[in-house]
Amino acid sequence: MKNWWLIPLIVAVGIALAAPSWYIVRRGHAKRIREANYQSMLQSYSAILKPGVSRKDVEQSIRTRGINFERRCCITQSEYDDFVRIGNEPAPWYCSEHNVFLAFRFQQAWPEPSDSDVLKTISVEHKLDNCL
Repeated sequence: MKNWWLIPLIVAVGIALAAPSWYIVRRGHAKRIREANYQSMLQSYSAILKPGVSRKDVEQSIRTRGINFERRCCITQSEYDDFVRIGNEPAPWYCSEHNVFLAFRFQQAWPEPSDSDVLKTISVEHKLDNCL
């Protein structure tokens, strides 16, 4: 009975060691769920919009779904592509935002839609914003 304080100490140390592990596992699980959702959205668009579809048709399809998109240049390449924001992730300490987009990559670099400007690929893109 001299060492009665050892039992609460062992329990407290066990909890202190288990809590960070639980947090890391839980956070990883949430990230996998978000990634699965992003891939599901990608497959949904890829099933409808195949490579070779004109930019006008792609943009009309996105508008028909009631979804906003941006035509942006130079996020990962030097071309004007369409981006649909599909989510956000926890940002690192040096950035205020970590946005996730579906990127619709097109053949031409010109920002105005034309019939000869066709879809090359659709992909999930992560972009950090407002960084130091």
